Amino acid sequence: MLNHVSERVLDELTLARMTLDGELPVEKLPAIAEARDEGERRRLTALALIDRLTHLLIDVANVAGDADRAIYGVVEGLDASGRLPGNE
Repeated sequence: MLNHVSERVLDELTLARMTLDGELPVEKLPAIAEARDEGERRRLTALALIDRLTHLLIDVANVAGDADRAIYGVVEGLDASGRLPGNE
């Protein structure tokens, strides 16, 4: 799960960089009515990508937190039952 989300984050970062660097052809950028010129269109597109990144990173943090809680729960259960190494 984290691997998949991490790959999506990397893809979004790459798109934002390519957008800002001018590597992404303008034809591939979404139409943005508020944009006055190509530079502003690129900037607004990059901001939208960064907004999507924010949501992806929140998902990563939530998954990592869930994993931590699950691991600590398993360790606490093993410790309580005396099955952790060194508790013999």
